[in-house]
Amino acid sequence: MTWEKDTKWLKTLSNECFSLLETLSFNNKVEGSESYEINGDVSIVKLISDNKKLSVMYQGSLKNKKTKSAFMPSSVIKTLDFLKINFNLTNGNRLQGDMSEYMGYRGWTNKKKAYSQVKKDLKFISNIRIEYSGKTSFAEMGLWGGGHGINNGKIFFLLSQPFADIFRKMNTQYINFKLFKVNTRKYPAAYLIAKKLSEVYSMNRKKSNAGKIAIGNLIKENPYIPKYDPKAGKVYRNIIAPTISGLEALSDVFFFNNIKQLRNQKGISRFLTFKLEYAPIDYPNIEIAKA
Repeated sequence: MTWEKDTKWLKTLSNECFSLLETLSFNNKVEGSESYEINGDVSIVKLISDNKKLSVMYQGSLKNKKTKSAFMPSSVIKTLDFLKINFNLTNGNRLQGDMSEYMGYRGWTNKKKAYSQVKKDLKFISNIRIEYSGKTSFAEMGLWGGGHGINNGKIFFLLSQPFADIFRKMNTQYINFKLFKVNTRKYPAAYLIAKKLSEVYSMNRKKSNAGKIAIGNLIKENPYIPKYDPKAGKVYRNIIAPTISGLEALSDVFFFNNIKQLRNQKGISRFLTFKLEYAPIDYPNIEIAKA
C-alpha cells in the first residue's frame, strides 16, 4: 500500500489524457465512425475530446448511452481510480488492489454482485485504445496488456507495456477513499466534480488561489452537466441544481466556505462566474511531485 493506516487521502497518478478520457461524453462520438459486425452489432466506436487532444477507439456498442452521460460509467472510473492507488510499476505492468478493501470503500455487501460489477468494469477498460496529442503525446495504443480479473481476492489489470511506461511518468495526486461511496445514480455529476476539485487543489495548493475555482470552470468538462445554451432554457434544472446537489454530496470530503452564497446567485451568468472557496478535509501535508 502507498498510504498510512489512518490516511483518508490516497496517493494516485493522473494527467490530462486520463482527465479527458474520464470526461468524454456520448456527444464526443464521431458521427459515422462505427464499424459493424455481420450480425449488425457495433464493434468499434470512435470518440474525440472537445479540445481534439484525445482520440479514443472503443470496441463495443454505445447504443444504450444517454446523451447527457459520460462515455465511461462512474463505476468504471472508480475501479480504475482504485487500481491506480496501487501504482508501483517499477518491476512490471500490473495494477492490483484488494477486492474486500474495495468492497468496503464502495459500501458493497453482496459479494456476487460486487465481483460481477468489477469484472464488467475491467472488461470496459480493456476495450479502450487511446491516442493523445498533448504534453507527452503518444500514438494510438491500448490500455490492456493481456490480462485482467479477480484472483485470490485481488483485482488485477495488466497494462500494455507502452502504456505502463507512460503511466509511470504521470503526476502524483490524491483521492479521498470516501469518494468511492458517492451515490452517482442520485448525484451523477458529483464524483467528477470531486476529482476536478482535487486536481485543482493539488496544482494550486502552494499558491494564493488554492481552494478557489469558478463554477463555470468546475463543471465545463462534466458530461452530466450540459454547457449553457441560452436557447435551451431550463438552466436551473439542467445546470444549477445538479451542480449544487453534487457539491452537497461531497460535504464529508470538502469544506465549502461560501456555498450559501452560491445558492443565492441570481441568473446563470452570475452562477457560472461565482468563485467557489473550498478546502479538502484532512488533506495530507505532503509535497506534490512526480512519482
